[in-house]
Amino acid sequence: MDFFIKMKWDSDEKRWAAIGSTGMGLVLESDSFDMLVDRVKLAAPEMIELNLNYKGPINLHFITERMEHLSAVS
Repeated sequence: MDFFIKMKWDSDEKRWAAIGSTGMGLVLESDSFDMLVDRVKLAAPEMIELNLNYKGPINLHFITERMEHLSAVS
């Protein structure tokens, strides 16, 4: 079964946030993108089992978004 994880950079907090598919109940944060991916891979199967009552194989699709605010050069 396919599940989607939105990975978003918060430029104000200087942290990555991961939010799982609807009903999954997964919300995690980390300073490091790679560490956050590792945390999601550990937590997602348990969250899916607990919240969606699903115990089969899963595919995690990571969707990444990062925006930076830049000043105009004069």
